[in-house]
Amino acid sequence: MNGIEIAYTLYIIVVILLSLIAIIYTRAESHKEFLTKVYTLLISEQLNLPDTQSISANNNHEREALLDALRHIIIHSYGIDHRILCKIIYDNSLDEYIMKTLFSTWSSYRKARMLHLLSYLPHNYEVTKLKRFRHSNDADIRRGALLATLADNPSMAIANISKLKHELSAIDITHIISLLRRNLLPIACEPLLKSPNKNLCLLGMAIVSNFNITMAEQELHSILSHSRDQRIIREAIFTLCSIGSTLQSRPLRQQIIAGGAEFRKTLCRHLSIEGYSIDTIRQIIPGRDSLLAEKIILSHKRQLYTSSEVS
Repeated sequence: MNGIEIAYTLYIIVVILLSLIAIIYTRAESHKEFLTKVYTLLISEQLNLPDTQSISANNNHEREALLDALRHIIIHSYGIDHRILCKIIYDNSLDEYIMKTLFSTWSSYRKARMLHLLSYLPHNYEVTKLKRFRHSNDADIRRGALLATLADNPSMAIANISKLKHELSAIDITHIISLLRRNLLPIACEPLLKSPNKNLCLLGMAIVSNFNITMAEQELHSILSHSRDQRIIREAIFTLCSIGSTLQSRPLRQQIIAGGAEFRKTLCRHLSIEGYSIDTIRQIIPGRDSLLAEKIILSHKRQLYTSSEVS
């Protein structure tokens, strides 16, 4: 065999091996999904009938599926008895499994996954052990550690967020809002909006937007008048849109003009999605920049008309 034939043979062998690995991985993931569904049903049954048979996971593959099932139950349930969930976690040593995996794995994905699971599950661990992960260069790991810390001690949430050395991303804030929706963080928005801390101010505006707190409109206009931070200003404008503000103030219009063409296009899209009329958008964003909003609104109207005809 010459060099070309050897190289071709090796190539075929590698392709076959990769195909086999892919098949094995796919089957393992399918089995895990099946187990997760089974565990979800068993946990639901135990929450309704606490005296039913205990739930057990006998290996790491089953523990992973059980952890996903517990997370799924917690996300989609309200007012459930956490004592039952804690018993399942204790009986299967899931907290020990998470912490052991967290400190033994080299995979950034696995570390981030374990940290995110900690933020969802009722647990008992020393939060100081997570300090090293809160300063990680990996954004997913850093986010997971922050969420686990906030979930562990909700009363210190504001203090912990204010001490962050990095700026919260939109994804970070979305995850923190999810903790709020699960009633894990007792946070009021007004003190946050007035805070000089950028992360707290961003979180305050996210709370206003997600929970439609129209009473915060005055504080948002105050931010537009006094802030010099471009991200804060833009988030304040988007937040005013999300709560249905009239958007007629002079500082707001000045900031829109100063924001540049790309920002005005993004704002047009946002205004259209929030339900503002074409005439209103033209008043806020005069000139050619408002043409994008007209296209979006007319497209949406055509889609609604087509949907109504089909139905």
